[in-house]
Amino acid sequence: MRHATEKCSQNGAKEAESGEFAVQENVPGRRILLADDSEDIRALVAAYLEHTPHHLEVAADGREAVEKFCAGHFDLVLMDIQMPIMDGYTAARAIRRWEAKRCPRAVILALTGGASDEDAPDGEERVCDAQLSKPFRMQTFLKVIEDHLRVRDVTRASLSPGIEQLVPKYLDDRNGEVPVLESALAVGDYETIRVLGHQLKGSGTPYGFAALSQIGRGLELAAQSKLPGEIRRQIAALGDYLGRVKVIV
Repeated sequence: MRHATEKCSQNGAKEAESGEFAVQENVPGRRILLADDSEDIRALVAAYLEHTPHHLEVAADGREAVEKFCAGHFDLVLMDIQMPIMDGYTAARAIRRWEAKRCPRAVILALTGGASDEDAPDGEERVCDAQLSKPFRMQTFLKVIEDHLRVRDVTRASLSPGIEQLVPKYLDDRNGEVPVLESALAVGDYETIRVLGHQLKGSGTPYGFAALSQIGRGLELAAQSKLPGEIRRQIAALGDYLGRVKVIV
């Protein structure tokens, strides 16, 4: 069994050891939307993120947050729950409805004053992925952000001998399946989506890409249940992941 390793060059870039293989995710700064009616909180979060690669935009109420999200996709939303004009949960539900047909699901963190989960509307699917209670300190805030964005510089893979030569073609083939999946969804061909999802579920992990297996499982289950919104989200997640993976030989 051969293990992918990495080393750092003098300029800080990560490179593969000579003769070995690594898979690197090109992770740029992420787009973050903060919705909070407190000018002080908006200034504080901006200061916390100033020296990170992330790009921050702000909204002063829920309605403005929905408008900004729909105008340009964000990777993570910090949503204050108690805001004028439109509260955070209403805004989060509006975002979920919009993105279900157009883009991968963003992370939404509810900013609360220590409220419990029971404050969320009863009988509804959770629209926020987690809660972040105020007041929060910089170190805690940044850790929560990075944990939920799942930023990883390098994906390590345990590879069998000779698999290095197979991986580039494997990824190219998966890229080619994205438009096939989109076309199948457009005509309601759930069987094609189910089969491709099943195959992706079985092949991703052996090739060193556990995330692809997870996406494949999501496609298969969504196709079996004929859930076009979830299929669309999984297709977008597949394209996004493949777009961020770079093979270093």
